[in-house]
Amino acid sequence: PRGASPTAVMRKLPSHCITLASRYAKAPSRTPRIHRLSTWAKSSVTKRAEPGTVIGYMTDVEGNYDFWERYVDMSRVVYRCKVSGDVKLREGCEFVFGGDSVDRGPGDLRVQRELVDLKERYPDRVHLILGNRDINKLRFITELNASTQSQNLGFYWVKNHPYFNSPVERLKWILPNTMGCPESFNYRRQELALLSNQDPSDISDEEVLKSFKNAVEPEGYHWRYLSLGHLAFSLNDILFIHGAVCSHSLGFVPPSFKQARDMKSKGPAASVKSGVAPRSPRFSEIPEFSVPDWLERLEAFKQSELKHIEDEREFNTNWSATGGYFNDVPGARLMQYGMGRLPPPERQRTRSVVYNDFTHNGSLKDPDLQVCEALYKDGIRRIASGHRPHGDAPLFLRCRSTDLTITTADTSYSKNTQIAPPNNPSAPSLAEVPNFQRGGIGDQRGNCASEVLYTVGEDGKTTIIAHGKLNCGSTVIARVSQGPESCGDDFWVGRRTKTGWWIKGRVLAGGVSADWDTGDGVAAGGNWLLTQSTGFYVWNRIVDSSVLSKEM
Repeated sequence: PRGASPTAVMRKLPSHCITLASRYAKAPSRTPRIHRLSTWAKSSVTKRAEPGTVIGYMTDVEGNYDFWERYVDMSRVVYRCKVSGDVKLREGCEFVFGGDSVDRGPGDLRVQRELVDLKERYPDRVHLILGNRDINKLRFITELNASTQSQNLGFYWVKNHPYFNSPVERLKWILPNTMGCPESFNYRRQELALLSNQDPSDISDEEVLKSFKNAVEPEGYHWRYLSLGHLAFSLNDILFIHGAVCSHSLGFVPPSFKQARDMKSKGPAASVKSGVAPRSPRFSEIPEFSVPDWLERLEAFKQSELKHIEDEREFNTNWSATGGYFNDVPGARLMQYGMGRLPPPERQRTRSVVYNDFTHNGSLKDPDLQVCEALYKDGIRRIASGHRPHGDAPLFLRCRSTDLTITTADTSYSKNTQIAPPNNPSAPSLAEVPNFQRGGIGDQRGNCASEVLYTVGEDGKTTIIAHGKLNCGSTVIARVSQGPESCGDDFWVGRRTKTGWWIKGRVLAGGVSADWDTGDGVAAGGNWLLTQSTGFYVWNRIVDSSVLSKEM
């Protein structure tokens, strides 16, 4: 109840919320930790870890605290301290979160708080990537501002929208119709009630609105996440991004506010020359292109955009109405970089590593050979990404002619994963699936959890093992072989059968364990996990080696 002491509140909370409740109770009396540009500028987007280091990667929690808890419980690199309740990082390990921390579960506040606290506790060994769901919340700074209430708020990617009588009405419409999170308002009410030991009905609409607004204030955890995170980050031979890198996004860095203003005054030709328009020069046409330089310029771009917002928080014009890189709204260029398409008249795909993906209608596609070669030249042999859901376990892609391996690890729609007959190489049609729906309201996560582990060798290169639980409860492990000439059972992981099924890894038989450091025990331990998808819907097949060999 309102006015209860922090001690009384904590007694009634679940054990994993006690530390959080105490922090919330103390928040008003402590000095907020406000991130300024001088703090961000010290961050590096390239790093070399020592041999033997284990790098844990997971992505797209999207506010689902139960999923985050399952991950922490099974992780090899992070754990929850039984005394303090804090999430901590093991010695000799690094952790990378791949972006999209919020939106589709009743745990936005707790997930972001634990990610930010983890980063601030281990600033050199924890790395956060920015996803589209993280970036688009910058819109709240102006769109939920009372001073913009009189504006006819539009959205360049939405044809029709109502008139809003209050910021609460505006937020309730914005979340499901422009951010893809139909339950977020109610989820936030539930979480605020949990953290204050109240009934959800006691949390007013205004309190929910205030929570979203406070999150992007300088002391808010969402703002802190954005300030500490990166658009792209490289660790040894791994490039971490949220979406995908392709021929039109590799090497591209959006213009700064000053550059955009100058280009706007010079007309369309200047925007083409600068690389903003679709027919702009590709990375292959950039003299002396290098991946490290590109990453540093992306980081400088992000910092400059947040600094612009920091300096002009009272700006009262909404970016969403017209969108684009040439908008005067502070942070406009970063918000556009996190979108899928440019505004009219271009309407082209945004040249971004945030919103693009490596799939087409649910199936992986090879990146351009020039992209592979450019990355390989600068020592990148792994790409870790999320953004596009694919079943209930990470999916791997071996790029042709090199040992560049792409991992896409978003499992946010694992509930849509179904089991297909093992001896039938043809995937059933969606018409055969009862109650199937694309997306939908509510928790689509299912019961899965997984982690990708990169282990640094003596030569600085990494090996890959993924492990976790499928939605059906079975244990899955994948050891990805190194190099195009590798052989052995793990050779097949990340490849596609002649019948169109991708090979994700091994499903271990009951009672069989494996050595996570080497992958030993995988070959003897179980059948193969094959997967095929259409959009967000995924079929799994679990087959033995004799069936697999007939389809290769």
